[in-house]
Amino acid sequence: MGNLELKNLSSIGFSPKDETVLKALTDLLGARTRETWVYSSPEYADVVLLDTDNPEAVVCWRNDGHGERCTTIAYSTSAPDLPLNRRLNKPLRAADLIAILNSLPERSQPDLSNSKATVGTSSESIATPSLAQRVSNCTHGYLKVGNGNDTLILNRSDSTCVISGSSVNLLNLFAHSDENLIVETGAEVCNEVPSNAEWRNARPMLWWIGLHGSSGRLLDHLDPSSNFKIVRWPPPSLIKSSQHYFNLCALLSRKTGVTMADIQSLTGMDSREISAFLNAASLFGVLKTRISSAEPVAANPVKEPANKSLFEKIRSRLKT
Repeated sequence: MGNLELKNLSSIGFSPKDETVLKALTDLLGARTRETWVYSSPEYADVVLLDTDNPEAVVCWRNDGHGERCTTIAYSTSAPDLPLNRRLNKPLRAADLIAILNSLPERSQPDLSNSKATVGTSSESIATPSLAQRVSNCTHGYLKVGNGNDTLILNRSDSTCVISGSSVNLLNLFAHSDENLIVETGAEVCNEVPSNAEWRNARPMLWWIGLHGSSGRLLDHLDPSSNFKIVRWPPPSLIKSSQHYFNLCALLSRKTGVTMADIQSLTGMDSREISAFLNAASLFGVLKTRISSAEPVAANPVKEPANKSLFEKIRSRLKT
């Protein structure tokens, strides 16, 4: 996470459901915010979200003096009749929460004035992207991952790979921190691959990278507030190591999908484990997301050729 400052986020007047969602989102913010946020009780908060649609919550907030001790953000369906210049619209969404937290000054101060929100201008500490993120960012061509002894070369264009080193499962790779891994792209990374090397199916390795190379962070293109769904179960050989994986597959097979907050509430699993599983499913190519009531959208959509016949399109869909 780099040298990010630890900040406390809390809520007043939230429904049990909204509070559960907020706690889950706080755990999943990761590198998307300038500072590292943890959920705490209001008396220790640097920033508190106040449900201004709840009159009792407003009275509690005023009586306890939270407005003088920390920054208050209104959480409401419409603009409240309170001297608060920051507001988060209902319902709670990850993107909105991230945006408003990143709009806060680097050192949050009591915020009861009518002045506009100020964005901190100091330099930000940016965490090194996880291995899973760097693999996800490379959608075609060659990518090499190494640590001096073990090497993995991926051909992202045709989803094949070559492995060399002391560990065929590359356990030694994942023992290194993200910043100590050597990651290179370009055709020249294949210069060291022997001509008789066996290029194998890379999809099991992509699953492995998602599980063990995510550093507890969700891939950037995945929104934790979305409904996630898998189009089919991964092979048993990839999920047999943990009963949790079978449970997650069952949850993610629901027709309407399931959010990260729901997964955490139903399974009690750590958010880092859930993120790793979702990343693995995304890299493996079986994860889709639903936004509200919209049709499922592939996390990494593949465009079909424009000249493809209707019959060919139907046949290709049946294969997926």
